[in-house]
Amino acid sequence: MSMAGPKRVAVLRLLWAPGPPVADESPQLQWSDEFFHEVFQASNGWSLRDYWLRASFGLLQLEFDFSVAHWWRFGDHSHAELKDNRNGILAAARQVVEGDNGVSLAGFDAVIAFVHAPPSNAGACGGGAVFDQGGSMAFFQHELGHVLGFEHSFGPLIPPPDEFGSLYNDPYCVMGYTGLQSHALPVPPAFASLTNINSGFWTSERRPAAASLYRRFTGTPDFVDSGWVTHAEPGARLWVAALSEVVTTAPVLAVLPLSIGHSQLTIEYRTQSADDAGVAPGVVIHSIGAHDVGVGRSEVDPPWFETVLPPVVGASADVLGVHLEVVTVSTGSPGGIEVQTSTQSTRTHIFNEGDQEGVSHTRLGRTSAPLPVTPVGVVADGAPHTHLGAGPRRLQ
Repeated sequence: MSMAGPKRVAVLRLLWAPGPPVADESPQLQWSDEFFHEVFQASNGWSLRDYWLRASFGLLQLEFDFSVAHWWRFGDHSHAELKDNRNGILAAARQVVEGDNGVSLAGFDAVIAFVHAPPSNAGACGGGAVFDQGGSMAFFQHELGHVLGFEHSFGPLIPPPDEFGSLYNDPYCVMGYTGLQSHALPVPPAFASLTNINSGFWTSERRPAAASLYRRFTGTPDFVDSGWVTHAEPGARLWVAALSEVVTTAPVLAVLPLSIGHSQLTIEYRTQSADDAGVAPGVVIHSIGAHDVGVGRSEVDPPWFETVLPPVVGASADVLGVHLEVVTVSTGSPGGIEVQTSTQSTRTHIFNEGDQEGVSHTRLGRTSAPLPVTPVGVVADGAPHTHLGAGPRRLQ
């Protein structure tokens, strides 16, 4: 069954129950209805709806409904009681609407509890998400990705003392770290005087990797077997268009089978344009199903960033037994690259803790392109997540 089409999302705007002041609370006047509409739904080029519509090539159409709860009170639930309990906040929001007021939410695909005032443990959770005014556009983009069914992306192991290892370490996907390759949004004149709690509010993330789109739509008739994707065997010479430059259907992802189980290697081309305005241009290589996410993680065969090649003729790398070499770089419209692939007869295996036996993490002959380091000021999964800052952060 197709997973594309409109996704109806109820945005429930709720205020905490009256009570004594809380030391870490940051009270602000609520955003206006006009600002909510522009941030979430408007056809303005930068709204959350527009971002995900572009990023999914029109497959994911968000429809936000703000009519259900317009700054209703949480009943007896105070900020101090629930602010750190994300699932509890969403459950309490549903109770206020459905249980206390008899308004059904059955017609919606997801529910967002937008609570005021910050801070709260904001982010996605089962059936929706919790947001507040301490977020940024980049934060909302990432968390809505989860609401739309995207998993976290992974990447090369960051060794201890980093406690999260490979989680989020994908500089070319919105579902990895946020803030690494983001870019500033022009502030609309109508909102130039608006004071946001998060000084980095007007930032937008890179697109989801084409590999993430592929994994998200695997098992559906959408994207995977479309004109956006080329399937080939190692040995093929493959052309892919720049992901953020295409305006009509063209291959933006090449997928090759690997000898490791049912795993795959993917190739995409990223340029510094449109939603990718903040990225370092490169030929980006991911794997799917070649690595174990480790104990305690729920992701299943998530996209895994392997390496990036500079977009210059002759750049090459050996990744999981496949040799890749850039043979053509096109600067047309859209831009594109050709990559010659071949199978390697020998492979070196380096195992990270938690990997399945027989899975190689080695990127033989890697280019000198730097990998991202652990961002500062991040918050571990399950910990209170106040998102009240502008720097790179770990999202949930």
